[in-house]
Amino acid sequence: YLWLIDSLTDAQVQDHDIVQLELRQRERTSLRKLPLEKLLMPLSRVSMPPRITLTVGVAGAGKTTLVRLFVEKWARKELYTDITCVLALGLWELNMYDRLSAERLVHLAHPCYSAPPPGALLILDGLDELRAPLDFLDSVACTDPQRELLPECLITNIIWGNLLPDSSVWVTSRTGAASRIPGGLVDRMTEISGLGTVEIKQFLEQLLPHPKGTAEKVWSHLQCHLTLQALCSVPPLCHILGVSFGFLLHNQDPSYQFLPRTLSTIFSWFLKAQLGEKECSESSGSNRKTVGNLGKLAFQGLLRGRSVFFDSDLKSSGIDTPLPAGSAYARFLMYQNSHTCTGYSFFHLSTQEFLAATYYYQAAKRAIFDLFADGGMTWPKLGFLNHYKNAVQRTLHGEGIQLTIFLRFLSGLLSPQVLRVLAVCLPGKEEPGGYHVPAADYLQNILGAERIVSSGAVNLVCCLLELGHTELTSAIEEALKNGTLRGKMSQLVCCVLSYLLRTSNSCAQEVNLSQCLSYNLVQSLLSQLQYCTNLRMENNNFQDEVMELLASILRAKDCVIHTFSLAENRVGNRGVKVLGRALVVNYTLAVLDLHSNKIGPSGAMALAEVLQSNQVLHSLK
Repeated sequence: YLWLIDSLTDAQVQDHDIVQLELRQRERTSLRKLPLEKLLMPLSRVSMPPRITLTVGVAGAGKTTLVRLFVEKWARKELYTDITCVLALGLWELNMYDRLSAERLVHLAHPCYSAPPPGALLILDGLDELRAPLDFLDSVACTDPQRELLPECLITNIIWGNLLPDSSVWVTSRTGAASRIPGGLVDRMTEISGLGTVEIKQFLEQLLPHPKGTAEKVWSHLQCHLTLQALCSVPPLCHILGVSFGFLLHNQDPSYQFLPRTLSTIFSWFLKAQLGEKECSESSGSNRKTVGNLGKLAFQGLLRGRSVFFDSDLKSSGIDTPLPAGSAYARFLMYQNSHTCTGYSFFHLSTQEFLAATYYYQAAKRAIFDLFADGGMTWPKLGFLNHYKNAVQRTLHGEGIQLTIFLRFLSGLLSPQVLRVLAVCLPGKEEPGGYHVPAADYLQNILGAERIVSSGAVNLVCCLLELGHTELTSAIEEALKNGTLRGKMSQLVCCVLSYLLRTSNSCAQEVNLSQCLSYNLVQSLLSQLQYCTNLRMENNNFQDEVMELLASILRAKDCVIHTFSLAENRVGNRGVKVLGRALVVNYTLAVLDLHSNKIGPSGAMALAEVLQSNQVLHSLK
């Protein structure tokens, strides 16, 4: 089934797919379920069927699979019998063309047509796979179906309604690309739900039937680490984690007393599992060449924003086509077939990012110029650490979403534990632990200088954990649980605290920040506080100015705060009125404690007016 949603959340617009999954650890009970049979139907007797329907989902969520299921059911007349024709097209195919017309696009989708017949449905699958993003501000408007346009300009005009205005259009996309479509042009927005808890368990049992008990051990590990369990809601990621853990348990590696929890370690074992235990020991030279070629293809795709490749791309990376069945290349690359051309994609976007990191890790040791320049001339950069620092800066400034998980993997490759796993897989000689300490020091120095805790800063904390640097995070988690953060709130601590609020369900459930915050610290933590469930900020000497900041949290789309205590501060009438205006649009806060502040009659009356329209808040002190 699908979720019926009103709009994209801030995280869906601003964060990488993996981060979105990590943040989605709670049940989404407030959203309405929509079965596939009702996707294109009116939701009430007086409403009209949607012309533009948008379905979003993270990479690997099953958007293309859903499209295929829809087409198969329609062909068997199991749904939407009033649709005369379904024209389904994977938008990656348009990357083969410099320009094309609406007539040619329809012909690509169905060779028998040059214009959609009345009652047709046009399915545009994979908006994020177009080579260039949509631009609704500067695209040329066109109503001529025979005029040739840039592919992205053509799709923009179809969504606008300038072209093919009489056809219903269903678009699927990852959330980042979907956010470029103005909300007023979308009649219905849905989101793929992903695998539930029961489905994940069933998936693992089918994937790991032998030896008996393996699936149960993996499931127990996932339950202890909810961020990993959240990743398993996406079938390809569930497969990767299951294969990695299953391979590790089967080999009984003595250096692993517990199953790993960092992404780089998990994907290292997946790489080893895909190459095969026997092949790893007998043909390490061949494996290194395979990993090197795949890494080059993956990194070039990451630079150019590509997730689908053609024969020419593979050949430029030293990979011959067609891929022999059962070969190492065929285990990582999947065919994307159409009647016009053949494309290739990695098993999952995260696989591409991991292999790209392995390539960068090796290339940076000998590179003279900036590897991100993609062949262009730059100032010389000598030494691996300079290239690593360059990757960190590019992730923080400019290309953050695209490189978020790539940087985590790159950091993890500096961990001696990961390098031991990949000893026979990576090209070149290894120097275990050679860059581990200076990289960790560099990340901590950046975090200590951050004025505002951003998603990029939280990702650097994840990079520290990938490096194996866990001491700081453990100490802050212990202080948060014991309520002993007073006097310790440096910028570095704020960054680590933000990471815990985002990723640790237990930490976010009960957050005690009493007697340890100031205006500047609230401002620094602001975007991360919305992930708390029960938040205490008592006795912080807050005045009305701080309420402006806190009100913005309550207005945020992603806010999940249920209980909020601001007792024993210095909040006055102006501050409480600001909070009251935020409560008008907040749908999560049920308990608010404002006792022992400086609220007068006018402030109390403002809150009373809010309570007439707010149906969620049931306790006010």
